[in-house]
Amino acid sequence: MINVELDEVFRETRERGWDGFGGFPTSQKSLALAKSFLLALGAAPITPTAGAEPDGSLTLEWYAGRGRSLTLSFSQSSVIHFAILDGEFRDCGSAAFQGIVPTRITEHIRRVCRPSTAPL
Repeated sequence: MINVELDEVFRETRERGWDGFGGFPTSQKSLALAKSFLLALGAAPITPTAGAEPDGSLTLEWYAGRGRSLTLSFSQSSVIHFAILDGEFRDCGSAAFQGIVPTRITEHIRRVCRPSTAPL
């Protein structure tokens, strides 16, 4: 299902200005990277939503309620940029993706997808 959503976002963002403000088009390479990531990740307790950013990156976002989200951005490089918010906890950065989900990103997905009452 998420792959279908990614394909739809990709189709809607292929032209310059897709956002009405001059947004850069998404690329086939960013789509392939996002899909490879999802394949390597397997199932997650919460299915992410797909989106795009004005810089041409495709995104996957896990939203688990107010103040709990993780966004991953896939550009044309093999680097995933991420930002997590979980209450007072915040982290952002980049991680190389070579077919294996980076540990730091796996930990962030687990953190956001855990039940809100579960300890870390």
